[in-house]
Amino acid sequence: MARLKLEILGDEDALPGVFTDEDRELLRGDTAERRRDDLRVFAAWHAALGTDPDAALDEMRERTYERVMGRLGGA
Repeated sequence: MARLKLEILGDEDALPGVFTDEDRELLRGDTAERRRDDLRVFAAWHAALGTDPDAALDEMRERTYERVMGRLGGA
């Protein structure tokens, strides 16, 4: 989720209150290799469930976008 928020906003400080301390901690240790590994695990988990990992990621991205953009009205 932290990566999706960063993808949407481009900066952890772009919209106060969106990034939690946990988000910031996760992003501190983030690397391209870790992202690839996380996506591999995500895809394997969805394959085991019989669901489409790309569709699931798109849905998660859309829900996160809506939640983040909803904060703009309340910011």
